[in-house]
Amino acid sequence: MARGAPRLVLFGPDTKNGARKKAGFKDYYWYIVHKRTEITTGHCLAERRDAELALAKYIRDGKPAIGKLTVAAAFKLYRESAPEKHTLARVEQAFVYVRPALGAEMCLALNRQKIERYYRDRLDQGAAPWTVWTELSRLRTAVKFALGAEYKPLWLPKKPEPAGTTLTRSQVARLLWACRRLRWEKSQRDMVLMILVALYCCQREEACTQLSWERRRGHGHIDLDTMRISFKRLGEAENKKPRADMPIPRPLRLFLKLARKRTTTWLFESNKKPGEHVIDMHNSWQPVREWASKPLMKANGDPWERADHPWHDPAPALAQFRFHDLIHTGATWRARSTPQHVLSKLINKTPATLSTVYLHAEQDELEEAALMSPGKRQRRI
Repeated sequence: MARGAPRLVLFGPDTKNGARKKAGFKDYYWYIVHKRTEITTGHCLAERRDAELALAKYIRDGKPAIGKLTVAAAFKLYRESAPEKHTLARVEQAFVYVRPALGAEMCLALNRQKIERYYRDRLDQGAAPWTVWTELSRLRTAVKFALGAEYKPLWLPKKPEPAGTTLTRSQVARLLWACRRLRWEKSQRDMVLMILVALYCCQREEACTQLSWERRRGHGHIDLDTMRISFKRLGEAENKKPRADMPIPRPLRLFLKLARKRTTTWLFESNKKPGEHVIDMHNSWQPVREWASKPLMKANGDPWERADHPWHDPAPALAQFRFHDLIHTGATWRARSTPQHVLSKLINKTPATLSTVYLHAEQDELEEAALMSPGKRQRRI
């Protein structure tokens, strides 16, 4: 073979099978190496013949034969050699929803009509616009990585604004009441505790589910001796969504002490996999939304006598409740009594992000501000 000619090279996690070791790889893949450029063929170790055909087409046409690369194969390639390890979990989460609809589609055959259909179907399933757009953006990243020079700009819908809603105290009470209507006692306790942790600590669901009673690498930690709770991944660098390390809020201490008596390793322990923490509570949130949005009943099943009782009427807004709303609610409630520069350090958010994303003005506060006379200080009671 002439020096500098295109050739096949096997990359993998080690040097077995004559492969070159490449960081992040968990399997073996054939690449075309030409002029110090590595071009994926989309074929694994057992598909040597297909890789040779791809090399022949590349030599003939000057481009790789990746026309038959599917979306599922593109996700697999990106997952095996993602440049940033902390993105792997997010890519996996997006692929769970993309695979049934677009997994068998050819990457080069993706067009606006197919993406719009996926977008509408996910919205009909109850997913938020921001969530669906994030899934499609990760699809675009995986396809772009797999196709390389063959990538053509993939159409995506307009990027939506991150939606954040502040709940009222009555709505939070309805959610806690709805948790008590779940079938299993463990689910009732876990959902109530999850709402309280998110409300008082203003942290994401993933950070809450990974809390441990022992110090473990890559997970958060609860220390009841020093009364501190750390959501930071032990031994790992922070990513774009930093986590907090704070004293345990007083209203939360009793609930954590009770949880410590009934759990061994994790704050939220899995039913299906003993010894591991809960991965996703998505299936448990849907019945909570359904119960909370209905007219609530008394403990004995009777309706409320007073027609003007706030729980007498349905609450359709709670049917679209998202876990992230608890973070916005907790931050907004805390900001009423805590200076913003203190709150930003407490929950580990920048002051700009805190004021523009997480804090919301409620209607009664807007009305009170509008009625104030300019130049006069507000009277404190």
